[in-house]
Amino acid sequence: YGGFCYLNNAAVAARMLSDCGPVAVLDVDYHHGNGTQSIFYTDPGVMYVSIHADPALEYPFHWGFRNERGEGLGLGTNVNLPLPLGADDAAYLAAVDTALEHISHFGTSYLVVSMGLDALAGDTIGEFRVTQKGWAEVGRRVAALMLPTVIVQEGGYQLASLGQHAVQFLRENLTHHCPHVLFYHGFDLLKNHVSRQVQLVCSNRSEVDLAASHRALCQVSRVNRPRRDLLSVDRADCDVRG
Repeated sequence: YGGFCYLNNAAVAARMLSDCGPVAVLDVDYHHGNGTQSIFYTDPGVMYVSIHADPALEYPFHWGFRNERGEGLGLGTNVNLPLPLGADDAAYLAAVDTALEHISHFGTSYLVVSMGLDALAGDTIGEFRVTQKGWAEVGRRVAALMLPTVIVQEGGYQLASLGQHAVQFLRENLTHHCPHVLFYHGFDLLKNHVSRQVQLVCSNRSEVDLAASHRALCQVSRVNRPRRDLLSVDRADCDVRG
């Protein structure tokens, strides 16, 4: 089987932003994003970096190995960082540092984060042992890039703790990065919990219109045909730095 998603919101956002400058997709979902890799495998304008479980042992099994580096003009813009089952905070954060190094060297102007929450310990499908403290540190290190960032909530199957894990990641981004972060999620159960926490974090820094941000990315997600002319934006709309 090929994947869980009919529409790849992270890829759509990255494709639109690539009309404005180099884009990196950082995929921290427990499973390798074979669809995103495939979409950008020959594209020199989008770097895909994935931290995921070893595909020799976990889905998607046939993609996600280190020797998959892109093709043609896109050679070198695909970076896979598979980790062994049971990877803890130290192993995961080392991979995050490697990923962020690649993203910095790419000259990235915009960042899209595929925020899979199944990388945390206790997930019903994932086999990593990343703690909430470690997850917060991931958010802090991503925020340190100081890039305009779209965060797309993806995997995560321990429903009772999804909101808490999302807030843990977002709190670090928003504390250091408030004006530049756009968060999109597909779970209504997260809406009130995350929105309330985000407002608390941002209240003393700058005003963030979450409703407007949500509408903006919903507009992106309505694009459902892979024609590049439909996935473009006007140059005048490219400055999202605030």
